[in-house]
Amino acid sequence: MNNFNDRTKKMMFIMLGVIGIIVLIIIIALVVGKIMNRSLSYADIENKMSAAAKSYYSNRNNELPLNDSEEIEINLQTLVDNKLLKDVSKYQKDKNATCTGKVIVTKSGEYYNYSPYLDCGDKYTTTYFADELLKNVVNSGDGLYKFEQYEETKIKAANFIYRGEYPNNYVKFGNELWRVVKINSKHEAMLIESDYVFDTAIESPWDDRYNSDFKEYSGINVFYDSRIKQKLDSVYNGDTILTDNDKAKLVFKNACVNIRKSTDIKNDGSIECSKITNVPVKLSLLTTYDYINASLDNNCRAIVDKSCGNYNYLNKYDRSWWLLNTNIQSGYAASNYAYLMELPTSLFVRTVVVISKNVVYVSGSGTQTDPYIIK
Repeated sequence: MNNFNDRTKKMMFIMLGVIGIIVLIIIIALVVGKIMNRSLSYADIENKMSAAAKSYYSNRNNELPLNDSEEIEINLQTLVDNKLLKDVSKYQKDKNATCTGKVIVTKSGEYYNYSPYLDCGDKYTTTYFADELLKNVVNSGDGLYKFEQYEETKIKAANFIYRGEYPNNYVKFGNELWRVVKINSKHEAMLIESDYVFDTAIESPWDDRYNSDFKEYSGINVFYDSRIKQKLDSVYNGDTILTDNDKAKLVFKNACVNIRKSTDIKNDGSIECSKITNVPVKLSLLTTYDYINASLDNNCRAIVDKSCGNYNYLNKYDRSWWLLNTNIQSGYAASNYAYLMELPTSLFVRTVVVISKNVVYVSGSGTQTDPYIIK
């Protein structure tokens, strides 16, 4: 009788153990299933879209854009059909929303930018960086102003320019903070390094070669062949300021390089853009008319007017730095205001970049402590 009871107890323990294991497996399956099927933020879905597009083209290099700034698109359904992405309904929080989308691929040098665009109706729509900034155009005070300006195309068009002493135009790009200078007619944003950074700051003469016209080592004021252009190329080829991912977002532009006399008072780019570089440049410097237009002082007309340093956020930089345009034999530098400087002088190189219209806005209000974040 005791043996029977002992066997019964053992069987019960075994049965309980089996039941416990089954219950545990069910719980684990439910937890794993919940994790696997949890909803994602729309920003995370955008990231998945970009990653899927990269995978798609990894074996289709011949389908990628051939020329700089050339664009191609791939839609969501193609990525789903190729099993590189689940249907968005599997990821999204709001199951009632119907989403469509695409990934825009743009070439910049040897790099490709994969920019997502997701449209889920009134629940969510991807916002491009320029479109976010253009929500806050002003007519007075610090901020973003509409201007008719000549561009590198030598055609006058609507540009939007940040002006004043404290505009909210900070953006995190690469390993630094930058300031948005303006948005051009194509909705491409021009950025300039925000401040002097000891680890990455670079000094250079604008040019220090022998000038046969003046019979001295006074430098030659031809930007594309200048020493400072060489220095900018070294910045692009390095990795201290811009990562490969950042370089993929760049747009190469012809630079407006015509000389500007210190007495010139036209500030719409017609002077500087009457001569441009023969080929687009990767990185550049700030033009003289962009420096002038950043000031809200009505007395700022000519580049050497000291009043141009008033109400001008570009002066929030603690070193002297070169501008792009030159006079006949001298260059223009800026600190508290802009002034003529001999070209062989070593000053800081304050890099200017132009980023694609397809750069996506993530977050931020543009203040120094809450800069715009982009991807």
